[in-house]
Amino acid sequence: MTESQSPPPYPAEIFDVLESLLEEPTHVLDATAGEGALARALIARGRVARLDAVEPSPESIATARELPGGCHPDLHWIAGAVDTVPLNPPYSLITADSRLYQLPWEPTMARLAAVLGPHGVMAIVEQGNHRPPLALADELIARGLFRKSGEHRALPTPYDADDSQPIDVVATVVWGRPLTGD
Repeated sequence: MTESQSPPPYPAEIFDVLESLLEEPTHVLDATAGEGALARALIARGRVARLDAVEPSPESIATARELPGGCHPDLHWIAGAVDTVPLNPPYSLITADSRLYQLPWEPTMARLAAVLGPHGVMAIVEQGNHRPPLALADELIARGLFRKSGEHRALPTPYDADDSQPIDVVATVVWGRPLTGD
């Protein structure tokens, strides 16, 4: 996927919310990095000391490294599945997006609970033209895998990638603690 084919950027308001959730030390884990849209933008803002971005696809990591901010010295790419790769905890913030749907939820959430610092939070960021009919955070809560502490829905942000029909990007952040499901 080229930069012009990438999904719309997250609204800046989302990063303000994510930064407000940071605790010292500001170590962040992006559990579903993809090409690093969240990771690259968050590390570029300068408040994060270290960001570990996990992505199973070496091709996506290679693409991410070529995009703006992809080679930031405090951004560390980790190839593999977040429930099994070596990590460098504790993390004060863990981010995940809709790609979390594709992972085995119970082992993934148990792993995230284990690497999150005692005062840290996990933030689930969903983006699109509307909120999905079955929101990821709601499904994790229903299964006993996530305890919600807060939610913020960003104002719709106009996006026009290639002078075609502009869309309004809507992004929601839900934060709380991952649970082991026990």
